[in-house]
Amino acid sequence: MEKIEYNDLITDIKDIKRTDWQAYLVILRKGIDTFFNSLLSFGINDTTIDTVKMLKEYYESFITSNHLYNFIIKQGMIMDSEEVYKFLNKIIDINNNTLSYFVDALLEVKVGTLNFNSIQTKRPYRSFKLLNEINTYMLEAIGLTLTFSDIINYFNYPNDFWPYIEPNITILDSHNPDTSSFYLVNIKCDEHNRLSKFRVNVPAIVNLHTAKVNIHEFRHAYDLYQYLGKEISIPDQVFEDNARQEEQAFVNEYVKRKVISKIIK
Repeated sequence: MEKIEYNDLITDIKDIKRTDWQAYLVILRKGIDTFFNSLLSFGINDTTIDTVKMLKEYYESFITSNHLYNFIIKQGMIMDSEEVYKFLNKIIDINNNTLSYFVDALLEVKVGTLNFNSIQTKRPYRSFKLLNEINTYMLEAIGLTLTFSDIINYFNYPNDFWPYIEPNITILDSHNPDTSSFYLVNIKCDEHNRLSKFRVNVPAIVNLHTAKVNIHEFRHAYDLYQYLGKEISIPDQVFEDNARQEEQAFVNEYVKRKVISKIIK
């Protein structure tokens, strides 16, 4: 990301954080008001306790947003600008839904306390998960910082593999939907059906999805590397199963570890 774009990103995130703080103060005021109304109407009962729970839920979602914003501020210089704004917009959408839900829920509970109606004080059903309840957002944030070096570090393949494969890599435009069908390993066999060479087509790494595509295709490449000069003797499905398992292991063993060390610390 160019310096001017990064400065714009910082400004935009500060504006988003300011809006989130204002929203948090709104919920805090409404929550305290509802809490004391419930306390006066019913004393310490389920409604009073649940009002405190609602404040706690909103706070945890608010704090998660701030963790993600701060991470982007620190790492934004190396992120793809288009991808980072897509990610921010997803956070904004879920935070807007969260604000609307808690404003309406607290109002409904308050009306019930004013009417001394304990049935009316049951908060409405929440049909969506809060930001802190969705682990994928942390993973996606790390995905914005991943590079080809992470692919090499994760695999830790023998030294002879990468010198062979690097001249045989084609990096495709991640933002062009027409290139996605070309993410694959092209193989060439000799007249005896022995693998003579292959080439890997992968997207530029700009997010978690494109990093996983790289993992998938480079696992194919490593499996094929074992058959150079030989006839491929295992079914295609075995290659595919290996690659899919590698994608999951990459997320569980590598990306989640980065979440703990880079965001939740």
